[in-house]
Amino acid sequence: MTDRDRLGRAAVHYAAGDGDVDGLRTLLADGADPGAADAQGWTPLHFAAQAQVPAAVEVLLAAGVAVDVVDRHGNTPLWRAVFCSQGEGGTVRLLLEAGADLTGTTFMA
Repeated sequence: MTDRDRLGRAAVHYAAGDGDVDGLRTLLADGADPGAADAQGWTPLHFAAQAQVPAAVEVLLAAGVAVDVVDRHGNTPLWRAVFCSQGEGGTVRLLLEAGADLTGTTFMA
């Protein structure tokens, strides 16, 4: 569960970003860290938010991940979700319902 690629990403990052919810659940049940950060500070929640995969966001939130984790560039999963939403609000809504903080986001400036 600790194998990482050259970008510091583990299987849990890819499962979240690919929308592989069953794979994500399996990885988490096998001990994968749902809050693991890659070399850029991206967590699986950043990946799920960017990919607009509400089911993966729900799984990660249920696993207890921090909703307002900030990457190296100051972006939160909420920022990623809004930036990539293309008019779809499901992921944004889930993050807000989980308590995501609007005051620390760069898109509000």
